Amino acid sequence: MNRLAEIRQIVHAFAELMNVEFLRAWGEPGVAGNERDIVDTARLFVEVCSSALAWEEEVRFATVDEIFRDVLALYVGVAGNIIDEAAKLPEFLAATFGGEKPSGDYRFTLVLSLPEGWSEAVEDAFERATEAYITELNS
Repeated sequence: MNRLAEIRQIVHAFAELMNVEFLRAWGEPGVAGNERDIVDTARLFVEVCSSALAWEEEVRFATVDEIFRDVLALYVGVAGNIIDEAAKLPEFLAATFGGEKPSGDYRFTLVLSLPEGWSEAVEDAFERATEAYITELNS
């Protein structure tokens, strides 16, 4: 599987956890959540964070031919940004539940995005690498 497909799966897993599983575990407004489901969902969150970290490490320490260095450079840091954003959830939970008996509505938004123009930059880098590869083959 290619790295882009892998990071898309990781982002999808984060989205499902945040938009479906955490909501289900915590319960509908006014209804107590299920403690076991909350713990299980938190463990899944940790696993997805671990997957993102492993992805980032694999990308950072990958060895590629010179013609692919620009492509690789664009991938470095992508999962790191996701991990930085995901780290906001434990901070939010600690702030929300760190005091006495929280009440009211609390909302948390996790924004996972790529840098502006990233996709186009990757496409351009792949095109340059392809052209370099073809030129190398014809030499």
